[in-house]
Amino acid sequence: DAFVKDNSKITTDTLTAVKRIIQYMEDNHSEQPKIRPDSYTYNVLLKAWNFSGNLKSIDEMMLILDKMEQIVIESDKGISNKNFNVIMNTYAKKQQNDPLAYQKVLQLLDRMKASRFVEPDSITYSTAIECLTKINSLHYQGDPNFAADKALEL
Repeated sequence: DAFVKDNSKITTDTLTAVKRIIQYMEDNHSEQPKIRPDSYTYNVLLKAWNFSGNLKSIDEMMLILDKMEQIVIESDKGISNKNFNVIMNTYAKKQQNDPLAYQKVLQLLDRMKASRFVEPDSITYSTAIECLTKINSLHYQGDPNFAADKALEL
């Protein structure tokens, strides 16, 4: 967590160091069960990618989320709505680079609703609405009500 406390210093070297530590934990948890990565560990990695500004951040975050969900299925512990929320927040921030980011946020919201391990909370819905408010109406045949209609469907 110390690596990502000061998010102004998230560099490629920081990401590499965090990934290397987590990889070590994953590789060695059978011999040392207490060092198995958990929700908190992966959330640190999600935050690091979120603050990195790295173009691969969303792809890496989705891989981490998949890994977390698998761990939950195997061990019945570990994932929380915070993990989903940090990814949704990243999509909302990077909306200008991806005009379909809102769809990915809504897919994550649907994934949460379908999960037996997490439930959307007020932060989840606020982030989804924030993402929808940033939609450029030119991408949606100029329909000025598109974002509002989608928000009401949540």
